[in-house]
Amino acid sequence: MNNMQNIPLDEILLMSFKAADDGNEALAENLYNSFENAKDRALKIAERAVSSGDIKTVDIIISSFNKAKKVSEERVTNKQIKYNEDPRSSFDSSSEFKVPNFAQNNNDKEMEINEIAKNLLLEFGREKQKSNDNEELQISNIDKQSKKANSFELKKIDEDTVLKKYLVEEKFDVGAKRANKLLLKKPNSSYLYNYLGVCLANQKKFDEALINLDKSISLDKEAYDTKFNQSLIHLRLGNFKLGWELYKNGLEDNIREVFTPYFNEKTPLWDGKSFEGTLVIYGEQGIGDQFMFGTVIEDVIKFHQDIAVVVDKRLINLFKRTYPEIKVLSIDELDSFTFTKHISMAGLCNFFRDEKNKFKNGEIKNYKTSEEKNNQINTLLPKHNKLRIGISWLSFAKKNAKRRSLSNDEVSKIIDSSDNDFISLQYGNALKNIQEINEKSNNKLIEVPGIDLTNNIESLSSIIMNCDLVISIDNSTAHLAACLGKPVWILLPYYNDFRWMEKSEESIWYKNALLLRQNVKDDWSEAIQNIVSALDQ
Repeated sequence: MNNMQNIPLDEILLMSFKAADDGNEALAENLYNSFENAKDRALKIAERAVSSGDIKTVDIIISSFNKAKKVSEERVTNKQIKYNEDPRSSFDSSSEFKVPNFAQNNNDKEMEINEIAKNLLLEFGREKQKSNDNEELQISNIDKQSKKANSFELKKIDEDTVLKKYLVEEKFDVGAKRANKLLLKKPNSSYLYNYLGVCLANQKKFDEALINLDKSISLDKEAYDTKFNQSLIHLRLGNFKLGWELYKNGLEDNIREVFTPYFNEKTPLWDGKSFEGTLVIYGEQGIGDQFMFGTVIEDVIKFHQDIAVVVDKRLINLFKRTYPEIKVLSIDELDSFTFTKHISMAGLCNFFRDEKNKFKNGEIKNYKTSEEKNNQINTLLPKHNKLRIGISWLSFAKKNAKRRSLSNDEVSKIIDSSDNDFISLQYGNALKNIQEINEKSNNKLIEVPGIDLTNNIESLSSIIMNCDLVISIDNSTAHLAACLGKPVWILLPYYNDFRWMEKSEESIWYKNALLLRQNVKDDWSEAIQNIVSALDQ
């Protein structure tokens, strides 16, 4: 059994993380598979070792699992730090359905590795007691746990892997059939009903989806993921009062944990009623969500004046100019700040967007940019003899980035449709994309030199303000342009985010947004042609 020392679970994880960081998805996946195989072999050997009373081997396996667990926990900690510094890098849970026991990000293999690694000890059994218990009792305890792992947990992991694969590959019809088949064997599985509901919702079978999500809740009253999935459907269909309540409940279990250390249950959640003291409103999720939900702050100010808003560091100046009457903080400042009650930006919708007429036909207070910065950016752009059209075409979200994004060929078709000046608003590493687009196009996509559009939101805002029109896929740039009051055409995939609702070309959030929807899954041709025709006039 000495060969167990050669099972380097922690090393495999580290290599997987590095591959993921380097963008080598194929290698990351191969390493993940190696990790799973090594883990399964370890579990089988451990079971045999327990049966034979080979405590030494059991100790070696537990040590290996603990090392992997430590590597994973360190990774998760680093990811949390990265989230606090750059929420755009985190998962955007508002835009996707969530499935319990899956990784938070369905398309992120590295997060799947994290989740499995974090639960290694649970799969194998609790760590062997380091007390003075006798050896027989130790063996007995391990035996119970390992048998449970091998009889149920490992089977569940395999099952989950298959189900998750269908979601990642967007084979929702196949996933639904699989879930229905499994429900014949496990009719009391809240998890499977939630999964089935997700598959049906992605096929726009909303009534059927809600029935199955209701069954999931009936089996598990605390199924936060299921409640969140319910909320997305209700909000999409215009059932705002119920939708926002479920949305709030769905966030309880995950998003707010980022802020928990600062609240420490010392201050209550605001219930929408009048009170004396300071209200802290915190922006959860990505910066696109903070842009959109931040439009509700104007309503709150009319109700309660003593307000502090916590936003991503990149947005502080923008929010300070827009709302000079309130305090605007970064999360780093919250620890030393005294306040009375707190609520998330999305939580505000429970009180100020619970009816359709409260959206005010998309009338919002436009965010204010720096006039000095606007003038500076203007000098870096071509003379304003033509229309200046800003364009953003890539999503870097962990989920559904491919579904949301345009190809380089599709972008080329747009910029070749007219003789106007097209200005890149694309954040992230898009240099190769821009080069390829310009090689294929008669017209050229213009880059503003020397500006990091990911982190320099001030400059990005000013570039947008110097544009006459913005064309964007569903990303944070679209929300920023809309909040700045610019006309923005937003291209939406067949199954779009809940906030854009269904069918309408108008946005309930922004009056200046035109929604261009896919009518056929993964086919942008009609939307692109509508843009080309409009620009050609």
